[in-house]
Amino acid sequence: MLGRGYNPVLNPPKAVWLPYNLSECSELSGDIYLLAKELLPDGYDDHWPEQLDLGYTYGGTNRVRRARDWIAANEAGIVENGVVAEREKVPRPTGIGEALSEPYRTNLCAVIRDSKGIVKIVPLNCLRAYRDGGLIRLPKEQ
Repeated sequence: MLGRGYNPVLNPPKAVWLPYNLSECSELSGDIYLLAKELLPDGYDDHWPEQLDLGYTYGGTNRVRRARDWIAANEAGIVENGVVAEREKVPRPTGIGEALSEPYRTNLCAVIRDSKGIVKIVPLNCLRAYRDGGLIRLPKEQ
């Protein structure tokens, strides 16, 4: 954790694939990242008829000094910009250089560290339900 991160922080900020970057964060920190099921469409499973990718935008600084700074930049990107679900365009575009996917949904999220070694990513509109269900612990309200 004290050495340089493997990946530079993107400048200017760009969209990245959530599973890849969070697996890198997990590898560097040893933490387990859990995603709320609400980030996926209703009924989503391994047999979903279309490809669905989750991503987020992060970056804006040229350098990070430590791996934990790179992890913090990724988590800040999730909090500031939300998690974006992308799906394939149907029908598929035929022009060269056209995007093959489109944003399906964006969820503003909270990154919660309420248990040692566990990082939970939960949409803001679900925080109360997750708290009431005992799935997350939030600081006491004053």
